[in-house]
Amino acid sequence: MAEYTIGNRRFDLGEGRPNEGAALVWDESQNAFVLTDDIGLGGDLTVTSPNGNLRRRIGINDLGELVLYPIDAPLLSPAQVTSNTFGLSWTDITDSESSFIIQRATDTAFTLNVVEMQVDANVTSLVDTDGLSAATTYYYRVKAVVGLLDLTEWSNTVTGTTTAGVDPTNFAVARRNRQRYSKVALLAQFDEDSGTDVAGQRHKLRYFRHDALINQRLREDQDIDPLTTTYGPRVAGQATGAAYGTSFNIGTFTTPVYESDWNTPKVKLLDVDDGYLNGDDDPEKWGSGVTVPWEPGYRANDAEVSEATYKDRHMVVVDPAADTLWDMFYVVPTPNLNPPHNYPTPSAGHGGKIPNLSQHGGVFPFPKGATATGFPVNAGLVMFDEVVRGIIPHALKMAVDTTINFRAPATRNDVNAGPNDIPEGAWFRLPYDYDADAAYAGNAKMSDLAKMIAVAFREYGGVVVDRSPGALVLYGEEIRRPPDFTGQYDQWLEYMLDRTPHAFTGNATTDTITSTNHGIANNHHRRIMITSLTGGAGLSLKPTYYFVGNCTANTFQLFTNWSQTQLANFQSDVTAGNFFQVSEGYELFRTDRFPWSQFLLLPPRVAE
Repeated sequence: MAEYTIGNRRFDLGEGRPNEGAALVWDESQNAFVLTDDIGLGGDLTVTSPNGNLRRRIGINDLGELVLYPIDAPLLSPAQVTSNTFGLSWTDITDSESSFIIQRATDTAFTLNVVEMQVDANVTSLVDTDGLSAATTYYYRVKAVVGLLDLTEWSNTVTGTTTAGVDPTNFAVARRNRQRYSKVALLAQFDEDSGTDVAGQRHKLRYFRHDALINQRLREDQDIDPLTTTYGPRVAGQATGAAYGTSFNIGTFTTPVYESDWNTPKVKLLDVDDGYLNGDDDPEKWGSGVTVPWEPGYRANDAEVSEATYKDRHMVVVDPAADTLWDMFYVVPTPNLNPPHNYPTPSAGHGGKIPNLSQHGGVFPFPKGATATGFPVNAGLVMFDEVVRGIIPHALKMAVDTTINFRAPATRNDVNAGPNDIPEGAWFRLPYDYDADAAYAGNAKMSDLAKMIAVAFREYGGVVVDRSPGALVLYGEEIRRPPDFTGQYDQWLEYMLDRTPHAFTGNATTDTITSTNHGIANNHHRRIMITSLTGGAGLSLKPTYYFVGNCTANTFQLFTNWSQTQLANFQSDVTAGNFFQVSEGYELFRTDRFPWSQFLLLPPRVAE
C-alpha cells in the first residue's frame, strides 16, 4: 500500500486497477479533500472542490510526490486580426483558475519567438498588441493555471496571419501628452514567472531575456562562496560605516528611462571624448544605426549641472515595439548646455545599443556598456512602476565604497583600491530563509520600499556594478515624465514612510506643531507626511509632504521647501492628527531596520 500527501491530508492509493468511481471530495467539516475510494496510479478521478469539478489523472512526479495531472483543455478561437493586433477568445471550463496563460509563437512547436501573456481568472478574451509585425503568421494556445500549477492542458492551437501594414500617419499620437507607461500597465499585477502583467501585455519594465542572470530567481540551494566570510562583513561595514552610510539614489547619480515609439523623432548620437577605453566604446563603434529616438526635453541624470560639477549623466531610451535599447553615459543633450561642448545634436561618451532586447543576456561584451562593469545602467535599476505593484522582479544593482578588480559576470572595472575590497561583479544575496514578512511586522521603522528591496535581495540578489566613494548605493529610476520631462522625485516618498504614527496638535497662531518625543533632529531636512488631521486648515494629507525645521524635543515647524524659507502656514488649530516620517537616504537602510549583517556572497555567475 502506498500513501501520499495532498496538502496536510494523507491518502492510501491502493495497489489495484484504476477505479473510475473514485473521487477527491471537499469535506467542509474537515476543511480538506477526502478520497472516496482506493485508486491505482494512472487512474482518472474527479476532483470536487467548493469551486466546481474537474477531471484529473493521478501520477507521481520525480520527487515521489502525488500529482493530479490535468486532462481537460479550453477551446480557443481566433477573432479579428489586423496588421498589429490579434484577437482571441476561449472557453472557461473551470471555476477555480487564478489566471490564464496565453502563449504566442511563430512555429507550431512553440519554440520560435515565444511570448507569454497572462490575464485574470474568468477573462475569456484577449487582443494581443504586443509587438506584432505586419504580414506575419502567428500561432496561439491557452491554458488555465492556479498559482504556478497547471489547471488544464494546453488548448488547441489557432493560427492566423496579420494583414499588411497601413500608413502610420493614420495613427498619429500627441507625443507631448502621453505618459511613459499606460495606466493599465501601471496598475496591473506583475507575474514574476511569466514576465507578463494580468492585462496580457509583456512587462515593459523587466528588461532583457526572461532567464538573463539579472532576472533569474536564485535557488534555495544556491552555492555560497567561501569568501562570504571576507566580503559579507565588508558589505555590512560599507553599508553602515562609510562616510554617508547607504543611499537609495533616485534624484542624483541614477538613470532616467525614456520609452519611445516609431513616432519619436530620431537624432544622430555623436561622440564626446570621455577619456575612457581609448574610444573603443564610442557611439560610432556601436554598429550600424547610432540614430537614437530623442524627444525635445530628454535629459540625462544631472544633465543640467555645469561641466565643472562632473557627474555620470546616465540615460536610457527604449523602444518596446522595435525591441531596442540605447544605453548611454556622459550624455550632453543639447548644444552649449555644458561648455565647452558645442555639438549640433546630442552626444554620449560611451554605452551601447541593444537590438533584440527581449533576447539579450543583460551584460555587454567588453568594452561596451554605460556602467564600469559592462552592465547596462538599467540592469538592476528599481523602477517606480515596480514599487507601485509591490514587487521588484529582478536582481538589484549596487555600488560600494571601494572596489578591487572584477569577477564574472562583470567584463571590466574602473578603479582599484585596497586588496581586501569588494570586486565589481560580486553577487550578494540574503539567505533563502530570511523572513521579510516577520521583519516587517516586527519593525515599524522598516518602510514598504525597504521590505520590497529585502525580498528582491533574497529572491534575486544584488550585483556590484560600480563604485561610489563614501557610500553603499542602490538605485531607483529618476522619474522624468512628459510633457515637460521634469523629475518626479517626490512620487517615491510615500513608499519610504516608516510605520510609526506620531500624534500631534498644532497652534495656528505660531504655526508650531507639538508632538511629544518626535525624535526628529533639527536642521536635518527631514520630511513627514500627515495621514490624519482634525482642524489645521491649509495643511494637506499625504502624498503632500513637509520639511521639518526649528525642532525642539517636542515641537517643530513645517516648511514647503528644502531650504526652510517658506513656512507652511495653517489657519486653524490642529486639535488632533497623525504623521509618519519619510525614511530617506541612510534612514531607509539603517542596521536596525535592514539585514546587512546577513548578506552572503555567491560564486562568480555565468549564464546557464
